[in-house]
Amino acid sequence: MATISGFTDNHFQSRADFVRAAEALLKPLLKYTSPGSARIRFRPANAALFDDVAAQLEGFARPLWAISGLMRSGTGDNLDMSTWLRGLETGTDPTHPEYWGDLKAHDQRMVEMESIAFLLLTAPDAVVPQLNTTAQQSLAGWLRQINKHDMPQNNWLWFRVFVNLALVRALGVPRDEVQPVLDDAFERLDSYKVDGPEAEGWSTDGAWTDFTKQADYYSGSFAIQFAQLLYVSIADGSIDEEAKRAARFREEAKAFSAQYWRYFDANGAAIPFGRSLTYRFAMSAFWAAAAVAGVELAEPVSNLGTVKGMLLRHLRWWAAQPDIFSQDGILSIGFSYPNLYMSEEYNSPQSVYWCLKSFNVM
Repeated sequence: MATISGFTDNHFQSRADFVRAAEALLKPLLKYTSPGSARIRFRPANAALFDDVAAQLEGFARPLWAISGLMRSGTGDNLDMSTWLRGLETGTDPTHPEYWGDLKAHDQRMVEMESIAFLLLTAPDAVVPQLNTTAQQSLAGWLRQINKHDMPQNNWLWFRVFVNLALVRALGVPRDEVQPVLDDAFERLDSYKVDGPEAEGWSTDGAWTDFTKQADYYSGSFAIQFAQLLYVSIADGSIDEEAKRAARFREEAKAFSAQYWRYFDANGAAIPFGRSLTYRFAMSAFWAAAAVAGVELAEPVSNLGTVKGMLLRHLRWWAAQPDIFSQDGILSIGFSYPNLYMSEEYNSPQSVYWCLKSFNVM
């Protein structure tokens, strides 16, 4: 058991509490950061189905779900934000030893591009001016690779959406260049919607077939509903198609919330089911994203204070589970205690920090 000051003693009542918790979760990572700041690798290591450079990229990129809010607000004084800015430079520089590598089909690097895109979309003024022209071009060139390779036809399509929006809005890529890619991604994502009166805003994580039937937290807090709410929060209302799509996503979030609140106990604990339970408090990311997007949800979670309560009670429950941490403050693979049975073949030691999606509210 490891008591982590700032998290396990956190009452989660205010934004200041979120900042303190983020710092507590992120500071232990720094001693595992590479000299060029582009990679984070924990010890002892275990293998995932993808290469170790991609796993080390996970370690760098997944904290950006929290770092973005700290950069945007100018808080997080106990963390050196230049670490992540330097990592963006070295990781996307093909001549640097810590280059994250070129993409190939179904590459894990595509997943980690989502949080980088989120950083660029939500905190561009804190990032882009800090990168010189060469670094900006290298970053754009590395991100552009997501359009050149096949990817799994599921929630990964959202990573392509956010990357292309970031390329346009933060890095100066012409909209016309990426519009066909966006149109194709949205057409495929729309085909995953569950139809009928019992749909309740759900999507499946990919096509529903005799061989693939997937609907779990990825369809909600981990990926699809979460991504739709992020889109609502960044949609450009002056672009008709974005405004219409955002309006539809608001309605789907409202329908989804009418039942999703039942997945959470009064003490904040959530039902453990489906894949990737080692992502832990990512289960509450839907509530965080809903608050950021300012969507009107269904009863009994129609009040913003109730949404805040859903998120904070969940985090308080996790704060009362000190066995999720190793002695050096790193989150382990597992659920309420270290347990490799809770992992999948795509979980590296760094993967667990997808839990920081619930910190996008900062």
